[in-house]
Amino acid sequence: MRVLFFAACLASLAAPTSAQTQTQPAPAPTPDALIDQLVRVLPHQGEFDIQPRFDPQDLARLAALNPGREPEIRTILMAHATCSNPFLKDATRRAIRGIARELGAAKVGQLIAFYQGPDEKIFERISDAADKGQQPSAADEKEVERIMAAYPLMEWTRGVNGAARLFTDDQSFMQGITRCATEKQAALSRAKLKTR
Repeated sequence: MRVLFFAACLASLAAPTSAQTQTQPAPAPTPDALIDQLVRVLPHQGEFDIQPRFDPQDLARLAALNPGREPEIRTILMAHATCSNPFLKDATRRAIRGIARELGAAKVGQLIAFYQGPDEKIFERISDAADKGQQPSAADEKEVERIMAAYPLMEWTRGVNGAARLFTDDQSFMQGITRCATEKQAALSRAKLKTR
């Protein structure tokens, strides 16, 4: 999520104080209904609607090894992407929910307030400007400092950036993509396509 990436880029504006870095008690459990609400209010919902697609470089590599057989290769790669897609979609949603669960009810409530309130729009505007290479003004920097002090954006960002572990620990995801990879390899072998 772009807004979270921007938060990470501006981490120096919200360096933790010594009080913040002390061990905190475990957060109160996060009810599923609260997590559902957070998922609904997250911006860029289209990012969760992952569409099947394959790596064009994979196609180019295999096509170079098998001249004249690009249509067959394209079909096999698309079948693999279509096979993997539901596992990727479901694992992404489970990862987001897992990150929210680890944050606890209070912080998830703060994130909901952020995404539903005016501060998210302010942050998005500053983020858009930064994406275009514009240096934030002093006023914008103060706004970012205020927003980041008011909401657990850095913890949320760290969770999202560390989501790879949730994917590798997700047995359903790993079993699914392993099965899809095996089917892809079998299809390439049946077609007698070179892979190296």
